Amino acid sequence: MTKPASVQAYTVPLSELKQDPQNANLGTERGMIMLEASMEEVGFTEAGSVDRNGVIMSGNKRQIVAARALHADEALIIKHDGTRPIYLQNDAHDLNDPNTGARKAAYDANRVPEINLRWNADALKEDIATGLDLSGSFFPSEVDRIAAERKRPVEFEAIDIEETQYKCPKCGHGWNGRPVP
Repeated sequence: MTKPASVQAYTVPLSELKQDPQNANLGTERGMIMLEASMEEVGFTEAGSVDRNGVIMSGNKRQIVAARALHADEALIIKHDGTRPIYLQNDAHDLNDPNTGARKAAYDANRVPEINLRWNADALKEDIATGLDLSGSFFPSEVDRIAAERKRPVEFEAIDIEETQYKCPKCGHGWNGRPVP
């Protein structure tokens, strides 16, 4: 049985949400391209989180891309106390109907963040040094690996064809795209 919930929802200008200056995810060029393409194709499907001051806790990259890909100028804020999960229902999507883009959106919801993750080792180490306990999220060896990777530049080889194409220097995977401004 469903019971009505007491929910406070309102809109704010998207520009009023503030990027987290300590966000430890630097993102990737390919990930931002994928995020924009996904939003253009299937819309905004993953909610972000903001703190009580309007600073983005999760969804920093989505805020940047939503303004550009969806021409969004407002965000819907739902205030809650964190004791119950929140699910967004998109009435345009139906997982059983291949024409709605829902299945693609489900894949993108998992794949885009995977590709768009590049840790800021300095921010990570600074937070740990100030006492933030991330031991449940990172093994010490993982923090060391992230710090070591930071020293290697991330460069993607442009392939000279009509469209801009990229090739991962590690695995050789290639993809088409356009540079993120």
